[in-house]
Amino acid sequence: MIAGVVIEHELEAFAANRAMLVLVPAASRLLAQLAAFFRAGFRPSFT
Repeated sequence: MIAGVVIEHELEAFAANRAMLVLVPAASRLLAQLAAFFRAGFRPSFT
């Protein structure tokens, strides 16, 4: 019983780590693109 809970927890942690490996590079690419826009003089008007 306890072993099953531990294994399930390990699988959840593994899935979360895989999600981070996918999401972090995607988010950093998006931030880099936004920074490039702003450096190029892109100024969004929110009005």
